Amino acid sequence: MSKTDERGIGAGHDRSDLGFEGAVGDAFSFLVSDFGFHVVRSDATSVRYESDKVYLNVYHGRRSYEIDVEVGRLPDLRGVHYRLREVLGALLGEPARQNAYYYQSSSPEGVRHCIAIVVGLVRRHYARVLLGGKRSRPSVALRARPVRAAVSE
Repeated sequence: MSKTDERGIGAGHDRSDLGFEGAVGDAFSFLVSDFGFHVVRSDATSVRYESDKVYLNVYHGRRSYEIDVEVGRLPDLRGVHYRLREVLGALLGEPARQNAYYYQSSSPEGVRHCIAIVVGLVRRHYARVLLGGKRSRPSVALRARPVRAAVSE
């Protein structure tokens, strides 16, 4: 039996009517203008931005409807990336508040609202990470370990 949302839409349904792709494009346009990123892939559930040093994926979970961000360094030889709650937990020193950064929606209004919150967090806290400085990745990696451990328990 497949999961459905309040409108009866299942996880495999075309979700372009939720407006995720356009809302992300509008909200995260600062990555292009302020940080030199460009869109390398975009669809109804995922938008990937890349600079010469960093990638950032904004996605809408196919089954969970979670709206989240993943960030990693380029080239991505080992597949190491960090999610929103890991980066914020590491940078803000709040690993115990990991669930405070969980956003989920299956309606167009909710998607826009969640994206507005997520982009606000990225704008406020990700500058060093987005610039891809050598000092940002090790500090996030070291501080994210307790967050990853808590999430996997």
